[in-house]
Amino acid sequence: MKSLFLKLLGATVLLFPLLSFAVSESDYGQIYNLVDNGRGSFYQHYYFIGQKNVKIVFTKFGTTQGAKGSLVISPGRTESSLKYVETAYDFIQAGYSPVYVINHRGQGLSGRMLSDPQKGHVEDYVDYAKDFAQFMDFVVADKKIDIKRLYGVAHSLGGAVITDYSMNYRSPFKAVAMSAPLYKIPNDTEENLLRDTFLACYVQFRCNDYIPNGGPFRWEDRNFETNDVTHSRVRFDYRDHLWRKWPALQLGSPTIRWVRETVQANIKRRDINRLGTIRSPFLILQADDELVVDNSGHPPICQRMGPSKCRIERVRGSRHEMLMEVDSIRTPVVQRMLQFFANN
Repeated sequence: MKSLFLKLLGATVLLFPLLSFAVSESDYGQIYNLVDNGRGSFYQHYYFIGQKNVKIVFTKFGTTQGAKGSLVISPGRTESSLKYVETAYDFIQAGYSPVYVINHRGQGLSGRMLSDPQKGHVEDYVDYAKDFAQFMDFVVADKKIDIKRLYGVAHSLGGAVITDYSMNYRSPFKAVAMSAPLYKIPNDTEENLLRDTFLACYVQFRCNDYIPNGGPFRWEDRNFETNDVTHSRVRFDYRDHLWRKWPALQLGSPTIRWVRETVQANIKRRDINRLGTIRSPFLILQADDELVVDNSGHPPICQRMGPSKCRIERVRGSRHEMLMEVDSIRTPVVQRMLQFFANN
């Protein structure tokens, strides 16, 4: 029954030839060198003042226009633009340049909204898309950008943000490929989450507190053996390298308000008819071993967009962060994204 359901959604399992230019786990020192020594040559940071006076930092990778187009990346929760050095490198080598990556408000290199910088927080979910729209104004103003062949890649929270942007603004993206977009939070019903967060926010006045059992970033919680996002020890360790070199990138659990805003946005997104007006085709890649987002949130989005505009595909064996997975999983994912862009 499950396989029939996926077939009806147009879902397929990814099995594609390996990229010839991808950096292998055995040669990952190349990525460390790029992130540690590439500022000013491989990448440069810029910023603007986003909604509610929050500083939004974005990173530009590459300096020339690619032969196949240009790329924008929308990261997931807790992620910085520097986590995407490898992905930017891969796409530049494949002919997509420059690559722009935003740091969403409240995380990465961007400004925080609370006195505790470890809290993953947002006051109003629509601020993500409004920030993204401002960011895109800077992107399209770059004369090196191929505006007629501009593509998007998004992960988790970033997938929700780029979807909201595409619904509410005139998106220049020719196509968007997403890794595990956060359209639904797992482990509890949305009704329960709304009830519990309402009580916490408006009865107990704890909206800005960490979620129950949450807290700030702690190194003792970083354990590869028990992690639920990747099978790659090499790429797991790279994330730790970023946090050690730039401690300000560290981020703890989300706040109660972040959860409430996210659930409300997810419900609203599924019920808005504007999904059908999105012009850019979407490719949604689902992780086979997913514990961070609820994959059941993906079909309603695709159904409202229509079969010609949205496709769901399952990535066999992958955990949540498929762009940080082992080579045997990650490389076919990048290949599939490149194929999707080439066909659109």
